Amino acid sequence: MKCDVNAKDTRDQTCVTFTCFSGNLDLVQLLIQQYKLEPLATDKYGVTALHGAAQNGHTHILKWYSQEYSVDITNHTNNNKYTLAHAAAYKGRLHCLQELINKYQCDVNATTTDTGSTVLLVACKGGHVPVVLYLTSLPQCNVAAKTSNGSTVLHITCQYSDSLPILKHLVENHQLDLCAVNDEGMAPIHLACKKGRLNLIQYIIEHIPSSLELPQSKHGRTPFLIAVYFNQLEVIKYLISKKCNLSATDDKGSGAVHTSVARGHLNVLKYLIDNNYCNPNATNHQDHVPIHIAVAAEQFEILEFLLRTRLSILINVQDEDGNTPLHLACMWRQTKTVSRLSSAYLSTNINILITNKKGQTPLHLAVASGHKDTTEALLSSVTGSSTHHDLLTATDNEGSTVFHTACSNGHIDVFRYLSSIYPQGVNALDNRGRGLLHAACEGGDIEIVKELVEKYKLNPKSQDKKGITCLHLLAKRKRAKKSSLIFGDVAVRRNIYQYLKHNIDTNELPINN
Repeated sequence: MKCDVNAKDTRDQTCVTFTCFSGNLDLVQLLIQQYKLEPLATDKYGVTALHGAAQNGHTHILKWYSQEYSVDITNHTNNNKYTLAHAAAYKGRLHCLQELINKYQCDVNATTTDTGSTVLLVACKGGHVPVVLYLTSLPQCNVAAKTSNGSTVLHITCQYSDSLPILKHLVENHQLDLCAVNDEGMAPIHLACKKGRLNLIQYIIEHIPSSLELPQSKHGRTPFLIAVYFNQLEVIKYLISKKCNLSATDDKGSGAVHTSVARGHLNVLKYLIDNNYCNPNATNHQDHVPIHIAVAAEQFEILEFLLRTRLSILINVQDEDGNTPLHLACMWRQTKTVSRLSSAYLSTNINILITNKKGQTPLHLAVASGHKDTTEALLSSVTGSSTHHDLLTATDNEGSTVFHTACSNGHIDVFRYLSSIYPQGVNALDNRGRGLLHAACEGGDIEIVKELVEKYKLNPKSQDKKGITCLHLLAKRKRAKKSSLIFGDVAVRRNIYQYLKHNIDTNELPINN
């Protein structure tokens, strides 16, 4: 099999670039002069063989290219304006970097277009102490430079390199501000907590004790909450040992317990609860307790843990809208969660009939979601009990039963399921005296309308307390929908109107409607 010297990798890098990585000048010359490969071919990112040489400190290759092809070493960049000095600094090639600056006058303050990084910022990202010491000794080096998102060299060091010597040098010899925040509201300590860099965190807190409680300006999270958010258990333990505020909350009122639940960090949650470091009854600004959060975030393993830790008394807690965790699970079609919560009916004091501020039971929300499996899971848990009947007949603040809800939302599968287990429910009236046929006409599902008329013999002429019939509702809605040009909806309601019309005597629309 013949070797294809023109082959490229997935980045479009050629054999010349890889040879420059190795520093073998003789082979570079052979590939270019004998095999006629392009000396400065660029890959998908604009990287050339010279970047490869600089990354690996091969100054002799840079010199040869400069002499042979008159390459502008000083201003040679890739697509994002990374110079050769950036390449050498990131990989810690001090000798090469010195030559690029001293011999070729590369600009140490040149910035990349993707992140706005100078050569020093890139060196800090790579964590190369000798390179950072050299660059900061240069009078022309802007030590206070920031990236395009406002990050200083301290931010970059804490986020990427984990180098305590670099951090100490920058703080103690260049007086950089450890409390400065970037455009995301993060100070260096927040980034160190995010990445779990315990040695840097210890130094920062010892240097500036107040940073222990420094809130992130964007979300209001303290270092402790950030460590919880990013599952940094060892950092959490250290911050607790330094007496951090365990009751700290972010701008949404969420504390450590809410955050660990929402993020699915069971190890952190167990540690906090087992050591009494958090209040399992804590509420956020929406009055959500941990079980609300577990349901909202679909953290089933967390939910199981909370239920096993004898916190089931919280299962009936209502949020600012009056919703319990079971309400939320029903609303969001979480069949597995509904089954788990409702299975606690016999073993705990869970109140399945509890209503929210709109007077809705969990079943109302399950039906409104249109999810038959969730509806069935909830009702199956109380089959044979009085609660089963009570759920099917419960009314919200408008007097609507779950049958009204199914019809007004056009959920025919759910309606058929409900009517199959409790046929009497089809005769329910709401506070306005409206039955299911009124609701079905508002919902716009002609199949439900037909079933109510043909199977359950509901009277299309029936009037509510103000004398309004289904035909009045449809006529009124047709006019309203036409004015807003919702033609598809108009067509559906026209079909229902025509279906019912032969059963309704013509009469004027009541004055008070």
